[in-house]
Amino acid sequence: MVARILATADIHSPKYFPRFRETVRDLGKFDAVLIAGDLMEDGRIEGLKILINELRRLSDTIIAVPGNEDYDEVMPRARELGVVRWLDDEVIKLTINDVTLRIIGSRGSLEKPTTWQLRHIPHIADTYKRRVEWLKRTINSSRELTILLIHYAPTFKTLQGEDQGFGRVSGFGI
Repeated sequence: MVARILATADIHSPKYFPRFRETVRDLGKFDAVLIAGDLMEDGRIEGLKILINELRRLSDTIIAVPGNEDYDEVMPRARELGVVRWLDDEVIKLTINDVTLRIIGSRGSLEKPTTWQLRHIPHIADTYKRRVEWLKRTINSSRELTILLIHYAPTFKTLQGEDQGFGRVSGFGI
């Protein structure tokens, strides 16, 4: 049997929630839904609550990483809602139809923090450096079937349509 996994990102609920709901409306149930960050807009937990109702309809297994719009200060409340299994520099194993997947979840890392990040997030450059090193070690630590679920792209070479000043991210040998 084939596994059905829905992978998406940047729903920014409630902003793009209607578009997301319309897109998945007739797709049925999935074995898992993976979301690479920005589930809510501007850290508004109300948007996440709206999205969770739709996610429940799609799957019993929802795994996400926080994005830059999923603010640190609301993440404890987001985790308390249940439903979504949040990964923030964590690894879990998921078995679907007798196939085990290793899922590495992280926000990812920009090559150079934005001006806003430098002003508002203490030690962000060090955090990004540590995250890249952790991702390198973790990715290379196993030959298991692995999904890398991150918000920031692993390399700027794959970005299209992004502001090059913001979209420069750290590559780590993928």
